[in-house]
Amino acid sequence: MANNKPPMKWEVGVIRFEVCIEKAHLQYQKSKKGEERNLRNYFRKAKYQGYMEKYLFKIFPTGDFYSYSDLESIIYKLSEKPNIKNNMKKFVKLVSNGNLDRAANEYSPNTYRKYMKLFNGYG
Repeated sequence: MANNKPPMKWEVGVIRFEVCIEKAHLQYQKSKKGEERNLRNYFRKAKYQGYMEKYLFKIFPTGDFYSYSDLESIIYKLSEKPNIKNNMKKFVKLVSNGNLDRAANEYSPNTYRKYMKLFNGYG
């Protein structure tokens, strides 16, 4: 309940997400990509999907969730190098003992993204 008011019927079960687009970003989009600065351009479905993928999916990754033991067997069957498999197991162990934030804090941003892409690539 926000402001001690019960939610409206259409608000129940809805997550609200806002992206603040700064003036410098709009100017960049116009100068580098030729996109006009008007609302019509920014309410297109493709634009919406692009921003959701760029911002929201970094915070809330998509994909299937598995138990640690299931992931161990999946990782074992992969055709990756043993070193990569061991690192994937370490990554999963961190997440299973905490959450994705713990792994994000433990690894560099590039390494974190690398393992997230690996896991998303294998389902």
